[in-house]
Amino acid sequence: MKEFRNTLVREINRFGGHRIIPLITVVFPIALAIIFAIMFSEKVVSSIPIAVCDESMTTTSRQLVNMLNSRSSIYIKIQTGSVTEARKMMRQKKVAAVIYIPNNFESNILGLSSASVRAEIDGCYISRAGIAYKDIMTVFQALNIGVETKLLSSQGIPSSKAYELAYPIVLDQHILFNPYSSYAYFLLPGLFPLILVVAVIFSTLYAVGSEFRYGTAAEWLKIAGGNISIALAGKLLVYFIIFQIEAIFFNTIIFRYLGIGINFTELVLIELGTILLIVSYMSIAIAFIAIFQSLRFALSVGTLYGVAAFSFSGLAFPTVAMPFVIQIIGYFFPYFYYMQLFIEQGMRNNPNYSLALFDIGMFIVFTVIMSLSIPLLKKHCTDPKTYGKL
Repeated sequence: MKEFRNTLVREINRFGGHRIIPLITVVFPIALAIIFAIMFSEKVVSSIPIAVCDESMTTTSRQLVNMLNSRSSIYIKIQTGSVTEARKMMRQKKVAAVIYIPNNFESNILGLSSASVRAEIDGCYISRAGIAYKDIMTVFQALNIGVETKLLSSQGIPSSKAYELAYPIVLDQHILFNPYSSYAYFLLPGLFPLILVVAVIFSTLYAVGSEFRYGTAAEWLKIAGGNISIALAGKLLVYFIIFQIEAIFFNTIIFRYLGIGINFTELVLIELGTILLIVSYMSIAIAFIAIFQSLRFALSVGTLYGVAAFSFSGLAFPTVAMPFVIQIIGYFFPYFYYMQLFIEQGMRNNPNYSLALFDIGMFIVFTVIMSLSIPLLKKHCTDPKTYGKL
């Protein structure tokens, strides 16, 4: 179709003539993705610094110190005889936790009394604090079992039997879908689509809104033969292709980098979901321009709407722990459904494809509803009063 081709060529020329559009559409998303991939290259948190104040200085206390230092997630940055100095270091953010071993530590154990060890953990950084707490508790549990086993063995009970008595309940733990408790497993699949979403919204808003900002909307519509659907299709096809290539690049990093297995059906569902995610956010951006008419205000609202989706997705804070009203808000973001689709098919390999079809259906619902604003956009194209708005 001649009108479509002319609109497409015009947009390609406009794309090359604007410095900001290539930056937002190509440079920033790719650069951010690479930065995030490098940031989480270690996948798991390691070497969290802690301080140990060992007043006991006995064989048992040194054993505890060595066990703490053997953990991969934490390391003893300093050993000091002053708990005040250790706490000062934690306030200065030099260490994440302080372990205080009192001078009566070993004597209490040998005297068959309760021995107390104090662990103070900086809770300002929840993720770091949780990992430090988990490792410290694991060490304390292991030391408790070891001491109890030795005490029972000293009473003439065979070592194997003593261990069973000291550790009567064994936890057979299996962490599914993210066996290494890797941050990359749950953050990269969330951050990459978020980068894409923000880029889609911003680029679409600018590409369409700039026609009104610079008073070229009537010319744009005329080249498309007065058909607003052709005008939008010719304009946005360039960006759709770019974003689709970026999405493939992002997903390739996720599946190859994290080593996640996926079958053909799951791959098709995720690819279909990605296509519809892009289309749905483009339609949302079009609606924002049609409703607000101001490019600056639409960019502000659109960027906020795109970024806010992460907060309601359940990745930063569990959705089930949110108040019911706040949970409902998450349903108004296509990103929410994409994350459900990606986790179910890309990571859990859920054979129940009905869940995926529901999420895909929600993308279509968003697109259809937001497309109702297209006639209003066409009306603005022929109304000079809407031109020049910042």
